[in-house]
Amino acid sequence: MTKLDYSISPKWVTILSFLVMIPLVILPLALFVFIWGWEWLDFGVDALFAHPITLVAVLISGVIAHELLHGLTWGWLSGDATCVQYSIQWKTLTADVRVIRPISSQAYVIGLILPAVVTGFLPLTMALAIGSGSLVMFGIIFTWYATKDMMIVWRLRDVDISVLIEDHPTRTGVYVYEADETDIPLNM
Repeated sequence: MTKLDYSISPKWVTILSFLVMIPLVILPLALFVFIWGWEWLDFGVDALFAHPITLVAVLISGVIAHELLHGLTWGWLSGDATCVQYSIQWKTLTADVRVIRPISSQAYVIGLILPAVVTGFLPLTMALAIGSGSLVMFGIIFTWYATKDMMIVWRLRDVDISVLIEDHPTRTGVYVYEADETDIPLNM
């Protein structure tokens, strides 16, 4: 097996996430205001930010849901819940979940995308449908929170779905394990 590094420099992750943030904020807000008007957005933003304790609780709950969706999806699709490790990065006060043993690229990518859909895109869609300014802000925040995941998905766009992948231990991204010509197939 050949172990290939598909990680991204932390500097580039930061730069790209801030560049991506601009359209991720402007487009949903413009669409929301076009459909519902400024007053609905203003009301929702006021409701979300009026009580700092509520805001912190909502943000922490969203982060926990996001990370649990990664881990539970990877564990379930790989058939090995122990391939996932949860932790808290105390320096940055962030939750983290990692695949510590190789799983299929397909399972890994699905596990990357699901939190973006559930905590980001779905709340945005619901906000546009029902006119919730609070929900549109939640969707924007957690769509942006998923940008690092989407960078990894983009980086893996040409990787075969059957190859094995595990998280890089220190950088954003993964190791991809590709079979060599001398590898013996496991399904003989």
